[in-house]
Parts: sequence; C-alpha cells; structure tokens
Amino acid sequence: MGQHATLYKTHAWKALRNSQLSHNPLCVFCQQEGQITPATIVDHIERHNGDRLAFFNGALQSLCKPHHDGTKQRIETHGFDPRVTSDGFPMDADHPFNRKAGS
Repeated sequence: MGQHATLYKTHAWKALRNSQLSHNPLCVFCQQEGQITPATIVDHIERHNGDRLAFFNGALQSLCKPHHDGTKQRIETHGFDPRVTSDGFPMDADHPFNRKAGS
C-alpha cells in the first residue's frame, strides 16, 4: 500500500475490491499459466501514483499474492513480463528477447 494507504482504506475502494474479486475470483497470471488459483489481491494494471481518478476508475485485475508481489513488481521495475511459456519463450512481446535487433 505504501504512501497511498489512505486510498485503500476508503469505503469506495473496499466495495470496488469486493466487486472485482467476486466477479474475477481467480488469479489472471495463474490462469495464463494454465493454473487455477484464488486471487487475494486486486491490482491496478497501470500505476495510479496517487491520482484518485486513476485509482478508482483505472483497469483492475485479480492476482494471487505471489504473482502480485513477484511477477507484477518485476513487470513494473523492468517494463516487461519475465514469464515464459512451456517451450521457454517469453510470453510478453515487450520482453527483450522478442524485440527486433536495433529497435
């Protein structure tokens, strides 16, 4: 939560979180990997940086704690999804492996 903790304590956020988890109860990243895992965290797909409009109206996704605290943080830090498919190739088109040389 960090510096925006007060936004997460609002009634509006709690209602939004409950709605998201009731409509999308499984971790999106786990589903992409062929697994079924209950989601426990509602994640802002794009950072809101404290902007109330983005916080309450931005796109959300349901994640399990390991994917939120691991994969999602790496995506935000490095700018691409580090996960790979079963054949070992990166899932994300923005992964350095998938970028054309000189781009």
